[in-house]
Amino acid sequence: MYIIRGGDIYEVKDGREIEFVSPFAQEYFDQERDSWDRGAWKRGGTDDGAMISRGMLWGTRAQAAAPRPPQATQLFQRGRRLYYVLRMSNSSGLFYYDLDAGTEMRLFHRADFEPRGLFVRDDYSILTTVSDPDGSVHIVLLDAAGKLLQTLTSGDCIDENPFQVSDLLYYQSSGIARAETGQVAAISPIAIHTLDLGNGEIATVLSSPQHDFLLPKVGSDGGLYAIQTTYTAADQYPVSRLIMDIVLFPWRICVAIFGFLNVFSLFFGKKPLKTGGGPEIPPVDVSRRMVHNRLIDLTIAQRKERKKAAVSRDWKLVKLRDGVNSVVATNVLWFSVKEDGGVVYTNGFSLRDDSGGGEYDSEGLVTAVALQAGE
Repeated sequence: MYIIRGGDIYEVKDGREIEFVSPFAQEYFDQERDSWDRGAWKRGGTDDGAMISRGMLWGTRAQAAAPRPPQATQLFQRGRRLYYVLRMSNSSGLFYYDLDAGTEMRLFHRADFEPRGLFVRDDYSILTTVSDPDGSVHIVLLDAAGKLLQTLTSGDCIDENPFQVSDLLYYQSSGIARAETGQVAAISPIAIHTLDLGNGEIATVLSSPQHDFLLPKVGSDGGLYAIQTTYTAADQYPVSRLIMDIVLFPWRICVAIFGFLNVFSLFFGKKPLKTGGGPEIPPVDVSRRMVHNRLIDLTIAQRKERKKAAVSRDWKLVKLRDGVNSVVATNVLWFSVKEDGGVVYTNGFSLRDDSGGGEYDSEGLVTAVALQAGE
């Protein structure tokens, strides 16, 4: 079993983890870091009260942050090939690693590749997504070398997370409502659809006006698994948030005014209004993460659930079989189906299977799980 934790890939075996390092990612990061080090003289040192700083003079202000290693965003294992998507500084790439030969193959990388799902078929052809400039997302079929063969879905919608069984393609889909200007005004609840690749017929198999259904996968017994969450319309503004905004309004105004005056003093007087403690470095907010293209707040979830979980209990793993929809587990952020039946799921910090057995506990946030398919 492989997981993505903190943007890095790990193999989990016998309750222990072993980090998987992509040769390309390591080489790419080393090159960026060397380039950063060579340009340090343009950024480093004091400006000695100069009107024009080194950053402004050499155009390095936008490059003030040190390079970070590529981040893994998608993961899928087919047989002895591990497929993954790496997000780099200005592009994303699709790779696979041959676990037997110990070799890595880069299929492609480009700036407009931001996939929302990855599935590899028995013949190593690939199902993933492409995003259009207008905000719509569609599912495409690539050959084993990563070349586009066919666009499978269309329309003003967001189609994600393809999963194929025989000739049926399962995927999640939501419709887009637009304003007169063409901007996205609202997104409908996410439903699970099937596309029959033989005759092109599309059917809705799981939907609700009150819920979103994410990450469809089919088990060995034919049961459809998905994550069920509460649907929240984009224009909904809870009363509790309104009250909090009213209470905090004076404080936020004071902070904004002080921040403006502090920058004004730094620019013209070369001294900050706040003199204690040196320059203020904004804290890095690690409590909020983007998963399933939605923002989750780890602090709020753990305070609400009173346990270490990334999402609240209304994130349910459900199973649809023979017309009956049952709840398998709650607080589920991601899951993967097992070849011999059942599922392995995570609440973000621990992995469990549907029989109640323990698999693995993690200190960091687990955002994807991949089990071997089709050995």
